Amino acid sequence: MLMALSCFVTTIRKEVRLTFLIEKGNTVIPLELKSGKSYKRHLALAQLMASNAFRYHQGIVLCNSNVEIENKIVYFSVSSKDRE
Repeated sequence: MLMALSCFVTTIRKEVRLTFLIEKGNTVIPLELKSGKSYKRHLALAQLMASNAFRYHQGIVLCNSNVEIENKIVYFSVSSKDRE
């Protein structure tokens, strides 16, 4: 059961980035929504994952891709063509 959801807004190179934090029990997971083919470019999420202030075990990217895992990041498809 999802306990809490927080949203953080950052600006990188004049682009607004939304990063969400999902809290479930004692675990916090950063999540970012991406569109287009550059879904593996997630600067805000990468900064959170690399931060020494936080120790995230994994991150999630919702994108138009197949499900895959790379460097503690799980990519999930949210493509509407999957929902027929």
